[in-house]
Amino acid sequence: DGINDLIAVLNGTLAGCVSVTGGCAIIHPYAAVVAGFVGALIYVGSTMVILRLGVDDPLEAFPIHGICGIWGCLVPALLSDPALQAMNGYNVKSWGLFYRGGGLLLACNTIAILSTISLTLTVFAPFFLLARRFGFLRITEEEEIIGNDFEGHGGYAYPEDVVQDAAEEEVVKDDDVPLHVRGGSTDLLKPVD
Repeated sequence: DGINDLIAVLNGTLAGCVSVTGGCAIIHPYAAVVAGFVGALIYVGSTMVILRLGVDDPLEAFPIHGICGIWGCLVPALLSDPALQAMNGYNVKSWGLFYRGGGLLLACNTIAILSTISLTLTVFAPFFLLARRFGFLRITEEEEIIGNDFEGHGGYAYPEDVVQDAAEEEVVKDDDVPLHVRGGSTDLLKPVD
């Protein structure tokens, strides 16, 4: 939408970190930069897909930790250097595909990813279906309108909420002393000399 968004920048940075963490001991710094940059692009693309599908993920947890986590599992299979593996005590005979390591590590990591997805779906799909059935999965519409940050946690999570609240606040001047009315209580501020 052409607007600089600090939350998106921070989430892109987090996506880059998630992408690099799995292979940080066995990939070179330049490979970490490439993997992190690709992870940030994967985050942006997967977020767009999830929005188009209408999935409710306001924290963008799945694109960051799910999709970029999968990419982070593939990074060592593609970019691990045998010299760094040996230096860190890994006594293995396979390494990154881009270092002529063959596809064994890529196959193993792909199997690990698919196994994790299968186990997670098997265990948690029934749990979430039951939670949905009994009404525990979503907050009420009233809580959604008020905002779960304030209603559930007692405070604001984003600066625009504070700005919006301040914009709606009444300011009455009496002898150059502003009187702020907040939630039924009043605070009299002393004039500044």
